[in-house]
Amino acid sequence: MNRISDISNQFRLVVEAAPQAMIIVDDRGLMVYVNAQVEKQFGYHRDEMQQQSVDILIPEDVRGHHPQLREKYMRQSSTRAMGAGRDLYGQAKDGRKFPVEVGLNPLETPEGRFVIVSIIDISERKRQQAALEQQFQETQRALQRLKDTQAQLVQSERLASLGGLVAGVAHEVNTPLGIGVTAASFLSEQISKIDRAMQEGKLTKSSFGDFIKNARESADILSTNLRRAAELIQSFKKIAVDQSSEEHQQIEISKYIDEVLLSLKPKLKCTQLQLVVDCPDKIEVETVPGALSQILTNLVMNSLVHAYDEGEAGTIIIRAHKSEDGQVVLSYIDDGKGIPKAYLSKVFDPFFTTKRANGGSGLGLHIVFSLVHQVLGGTIEIESEEGKGAQFTITLPCLPPAEHEALGER
Repeated sequence: MNRISDISNQFRLVVEAAPQAMIIVDDRGLMVYVNAQVEKQFGYHRDEMQQQSVDILIPEDVRGHHPQLREKYMRQSSTRAMGAGRDLYGQAKDGRKFPVEVGLNPLETPEGRFVIVSIIDISERKRQQAALEQQFQETQRALQRLKDTQAQLVQSERLASLGGLVAGVAHEVNTPLGIGVTAASFLSEQISKIDRAMQEGKLTKSSFGDFIKNARESADILSTNLRRAAELIQSFKKIAVDQSSEEHQQIEISKYIDEVLLSLKPKLKCTQLQLVVDCPDKIEVETVPGALSQILTNLVMNSLVHAYDEGEAGTIIIRAHKSEDGQVVLSYIDDGKGIPKAYLSKVFDPFFTTKRANGGSGLGLHIVFSLVHQVLGGTIEIESEEGKGAQFTITLPCLPPAEHEALGER
């Protein structure tokens, strides 16, 4: 007897009208009813599936496991449903396999237990998922390439900043060295002249006095200019070495700021800007000097490019003090053009610049932000109003030596 007769006609009408493929399977695994959607999906005629094992709709490579799974499901509670959401594979009459979403719902009747199987072809969904996954992977690769490029650009910008210092210091050192060479040549001539006079017996007291005077003046000029060149070279050497190192060192803030500004002197001498360092207390801190010098250099260069027009006078103030909780607070203030409110939230973003037409890279303040947060473990805030200058407030932690050692090891 066909057990489908035991199921009400009303229920069969509901199954037949369902938009997805639906099968009623008895406890022996035989299909007792299939709707029209099953025919469309699997390519069988309804009569071919009637009273046939549901296994014919399962791919051959996993078909052997299905009876055990079916029996296990049948043994469990009759109220246990396995709703749609389980992704499996179906196999059509022509052998084609395709992904399906299967839902199982038990049906208890006086005549026995049945299972209603709903089957949704999810081939298109899988294709879309695969396409989205491919797009996601491509996006991730593109993002990684962008990050790598950004890292390279940031490094290039840092090296360019150092290169700018090299050029400026080289130019600045040339002046005292040139004066020193001139003074040395003049002194050599005076020595030759006095030597000839002595050899010829023409050396007089007045000529010897003139020689002593000229020699002393030449020596003073040599000493002053060589000392000036040595200071510039020593300052630049320290700053350059610091910028290439991320080692923690104990420094005195005010002296280190002076050294950084000395290395920037060639850039500043052609401007009408006055730099004021306000650090009255002797503040010593263990930090990464190279990062600090790069931060100050970039802030000064940012002011030169953005805050003032060429030849415009102005004042830049750098203040430092220790807060009550022991942190070092560094304030950088200029009285330049200020920053429009619409730009304040973007100034630390990479590649954001209002001077791209003039060669701006948009990486200067991004490097500052990264060094403050990632290398020094501090914070940076900006306050500005258009036409009223800008203030950068950097807070640096004074970590115990043990913590600094741990940071250095990383």
